[in-house]
This record gives sequence, structure tokens and C-alpha cells, in this order.
Amino acid sequence: MTDDKTLRAVMIMTSHGQLGRAARKTGVWLESFVAPYFALRDAGIELTLASPAGGMPPIDPVSRQVAFPTAARFAADDCCRAALADTLPLTDIYAEDFDAAFYCGGFGAYWDLAEDPLSAYLIADLHGVGKPVAFIGAAVAALCPALGAGKRPLAEGKRVTGYSDDAARSAGIFDTLPFSLQQRLGQLGAIFEDSESNPVIRDGLLVTSASDSAGDAAAEDLLHIVRSK
Repeated sequence: MTDDKTLRAVMIMTSHGQLGRAARKTGVWLESFVAPYFALRDAGIELTLASPAGGMPPIDPVSRQVAFPTAARFAADDCCRAALADTLPLTDIYAEDFDAAFYCGGFGAYWDLAEDPLSAYLIADLHGVGKPVAFIGAAVAALCPALGAGKRPLAEGKRVTGYSDDAARSAGIFDTLPFSLQQRLGQLGAIFEDSESNPVIRDGLLVTSASDSAGDAAAEDLLHIVRSK
């Protein structure tokens, strides 16, 4: 088992801030970053923040209006806010430097992380050496391009959840999103499960959740895997 004091995780978030051709802005869903950030930091994990472009990622303006338990703590925590304002670019992130990765939610992931080769390589490299990766909400899209053994989709045969077609329709953005995450995961051979009955699903080294409010629970699953090594 690795000493908790040496455990390191990278938190990855989108750099994309426009919801397709719609007038609405998007980006990182704030709670999906803040809650797991504090859950992991409080557990003694050394955190690095990263995004495809680096720097300050766009924050979905709607998510700033949503009340959540750790919002006040985030507003008062200079360290957390400074880290968010200065994420590293993915070009500076290497799997060997970390024990786990956590992908924060936000619709922007459909446009960048869903196709980012550096992110896909990172996920594959971590998984290949027995290190866990968690994905929240729309960021489950980052799992789609990752490949595993034999260059097969890493999602193939795995139980996963994520932002569903019903959720997208209810939010009125199904036709705005560039693809259906639920359908793409199915095409990759994943076993997509109902997020209402399973808010967080863990299959081996992969942790997925459809809910941006389940970040702390997903972080706990991630910690359990890391500490069992």
C-alpha cells in the first residue's frame, strides 16, 4: 500500500466554454470540481489541476448559481481558487507522476476532452499500470477515445454511467450536443446503466457518475481503489 502522504492525483477539466452554436456559455460545472477537490485534499492527496489549454478554465455560469455544500468553503479558500485559475496544460501531464486521475464535469468536455489525444493516452496509460480514473457527468465523454489492450476501446465490456439521452432531452440540449454520450458508449461496447439507481458505478479501475453532485462520492471510490494498492 502506498503511503497516503505520497499519493498524487490529477484533476482534469474542460477548456471549452461554448455550448455548440447556442448562445449559452458552458465550461466546468463548478460543484463537480469543488466537492471532489476538498474530498481528495482532506484525505491528504497532493492535487494537480490540468486542462487541455491550461490556465483558467471556463466555468459554466449556470453552475455558479447552484447552491452546494462546499460553495462557501470554495469562496473562502484562496489555495483552491488560485489552483483553479492556473491549471497546467495536458502537455505537461504524465501518467507516471500520478496515482489517479479525476475528470470534473461540464458540457465543454463534449467538444474537447471527448477527442483530446493527450487525455486519451493519459487515461490508457494510467489504466494500463493499475491506476484508477474517475469521470463525472459530461466528462465521462473523455473515456470514449481511450484504448486498452489490443487497441480495443477501454470502455468495452465495462459497466458505466454518464450523461444520458433522457437527461439531455430534459435539459433541452440533446440536439445541441455534438453526440449522444449514452449511444456512443454503447457503440464502444460499454454497459450503460441507469444513473438513478446507481449514482456512482465502479468497474475495476474506472469510476463513473452521471451526477455533477456526486463528485465527493466518486472521490471516495477513487480513494478506496488507490489505498487498496
